[in-house]
Amino acid sequence: MLTCLAFEDDQGHRVTELLIVARESDLDAIKVLPVSEALEYGEEPIQLLEGRTYHYEVKDAGLELEPIPGILQRFMVGAVDLDRGMLTPGLYVGSLQLHLLRAGQRVGSARVEVRSRKLDFRSDYRSMLDDIANVSLDLLLAMFSPSSVDVDFDLTKDSDSLQQQFFFLRSLIDSADFRAAMQQVLAQPHSRLVATHEERSASRPVSGGAEIGRQIASRYPRERLGPSHPLSASLPTVPRYIYSSAVVETHDTPENRFVLFVIEQFIELLTTMSTILQSKGRAAVHFVGREIGPLLQRMEEYRSHDLFQDVSHLTELPLGSPVLQRKAGYREVLEAWLKFNAAGRLTWGGLDDVISAGSRNAAALYEYWLFFVLLRALEPWFGVAREEVINTIVVPRSDGFGLKVKSGEVLPLPGVAFRHNGDEWKLQFSYNRTFSDGPSKPNFKRLTFFDSGSADSWSRKMRPDFTISIWPSAFDQNEAAANGKLIHLHFDAKYSVDQLKELFGDPEIDVDEEKRSQRVGRYTRGDLLKMHAYKDAIRRSKGAYVLYPGYGSGHRNFLWQEYHEVIPGLGAFSIRPDDADTGCETIRKFLLDVLDELSPPASKS
Repeated sequence: MLTCLAFEDDQGHRVTELLIVARESDLDAIKVLPVSEALEYGEEPIQLLEGRTYHYEVKDAGLELEPIPGILQRFMVGAVDLDRGMLTPGLYVGSLQLHLLRAGQRVGSARVEVRSRKLDFRSDYRSMLDDIANVSLDLLLAMFSPSSVDVDFDLTKDSDSLQQQFFFLRSLIDSADFRAAMQQVLAQPHSRLVATHEERSASRPVSGGAEIGRQIASRYPRERLGPSHPLSASLPTVPRYIYSSAVVETHDTPENRFVLFVIEQFIELLTTMSTILQSKGRAAVHFVGREIGPLLQRMEEYRSHDLFQDVSHLTELPLGSPVLQRKAGYREVLEAWLKFNAAGRLTWGGLDDVISAGSRNAAALYEYWLFFVLLRALEPWFGVAREEVINTIVVPRSDGFGLKVKSGEVLPLPGVAFRHNGDEWKLQFSYNRTFSDGPSKPNFKRLTFFDSGSADSWSRKMRPDFTISIWPSAFDQNEAAANGKLIHLHFDAKYSVDQLKELFGDPEIDVDEEKRSQRVGRYTRGDLLKMHAYKDAIRRSKGAYVLYPGYGSGHRNFLWQEYHEVIPGLGAFSIRPDDADTGCETIRKFLLDVLDELSPPASKS
């Protein structure tokens, strides 16, 4: 498989071409998409595959590719004086920009797309982003209740930051819940009955009544009836006009004004984002057309619906309205607006690891997404400490609120107390908890849940992605560690695999081949060895598990275990972005089994 990639200068003139050849005979190693499909998904037409190795050659002498550490490796210049080398994307996924140099100066650039090996990468990526955005905004709403009509989105940021803000917004207004809510509002809108008064000619038919009779008898100005009129003998004159009243149905209600107000706010923000991004380069223009354009069009269609043609502008927020709080459709629109209001105040540095300069790091996103899946799985144990847990994850900043979930940064949540089978326990969930390689130094004076005395390794420093620690509530964590009453369960995220064989390797494969595979981003038996290291090297560890998004036995989320015992344990959980609920339940059931081992039910004791 081979292809040619064209390089252009800043004025769009072609400089040269780069020949790319796949080293493996994999038909999927290189794909060339139609331009229309590439634009639809915001990707580059020439697509490579993660974990594969490619050779390249610059077609003209005197030109060379700018080095990219870990990705581009140059060979010695050959006899024809052409730049040749090897391109190894590894686990990088997304748009990869290549620069062309002449005498050390950039003279051209081009982009290739590095595709994920997972067939459902596109849908997984979208699903995980939307899930994280929704959960983050739910956590923020638990801290404050917005009541202002001023939505504080900072639109002065760079294109990556604006795109990140857009993802929070998209998770709200492009969700199935919001679309269903708008259909409900448009199909069954709220209405009220109002009395109307109309001045009309007395010659037109009108319903009778005492008030009409009084007007006919006494209202001025009057006009004479013709001699042929049947009433002329008894009523020679009648009023020229009379007032009639009626009760009519109207949709111009505070609740419908609120829905229109919400739609117009969405349109205003999307339009502003679109205008700003279109001035920030080709990639941003494609992003506008692919992501913002369809949403903006749908919001415009909502606004132009017949329902809103006679609806006035909102003058006061009817947040206390029973209709907004209870009526189907309106309730969901209110919830979306509250989250939208909160979204303008929330920033998350972790998105820089996921979306940066065109790359889409699905592995980092899967790790972040799993944090929230595990958080949800642990909710039954949080109890009254839920507010303290939220305040640890979402923290106030000078410009609003920040989400503290960041790859490589330690985030220990507060220890929470709970009862299981009559015994009192404490549990702590940590992200990136680091287990030091120094000697154990229990500290009984510092009553903390997290210090080097209770978290150390027998060998080198180690940092699993997620750690759940459990100990009897009669001790603090340091005392429990010193008395052998503390256990740790470790979990590592691995997005780029689908099957257990990919995680733990084929027993027939040579160890040297395993090492070569790992260098180019293919996980095999190395993950099994890493789980062994966590369980055996980190003191007080009772289990180490891989979390991966593949299919388990019978296409269900499941647990593979090396041992038959619940603890000590070693294994893997299948947790997929398209089935997070089942993944939550699987983790929750596993933890209940662990607790039953620690504190057996009375019938088993």
